[in-house]
Amino acid sequence: MTFKISTDKYFYLFLLIAFLALIAGLGSYGLAETSEARYAEISREMLVYGDYLNPELLGIFPFHKPPITYYITILVYYFFGLNEFGARIFLQVAVIIKLLLVYRIENFLYKNKSVVFMASLVYFSLPIVLIGGRNLITDAYLTTFVLRAIYCWQVYTSNRMQTFL
Repeated sequence: MTFKISTDKYFYLFLLIAFLALIAGLGSYGLAETSEARYAEISREMLVYGDYLNPELLGIFPFHKPPITYYITILVYYFFGLNEFGARIFLQVAVIIKLLLVYRIENFLYKNKSVVFMASLVYFSLPIVLIGGRNLITDAYLTTFVLRAIYCWQVYTSNRMQTFL
């Protein structure tokens, strides 16, 4: 009797190992970059003062920045406290969501589980993915939403094509 483990199980194991690797030492260093410190401080001030509509830093209202980063950081601060780990933890979740979306998008394109799994590994090994997940900036969240839009578009067009066929 042959026992075969599907590639999906390996992928989910990979996601778990990747998440554990991403959160290792996450709060052990301070806010390293000016943008990261700015997003963390604006979120902290919004939480402390209770003004969730008007982000402010040193009297400047950065309305030109996407507020979703502030809101996510505030939510995580509420659960994990005002610290570096709390500022960065959801970025690691965003990296895992991106890996899942890349896996699903590639599955639409190739239908070969080993190719799809390797594409996810390659995506995870890109330095920009890892660096974007370690700094509190909007890029990780923006990329997650873009990948989600691509995946939804693929599902929509796939369902629409099946309707016509």
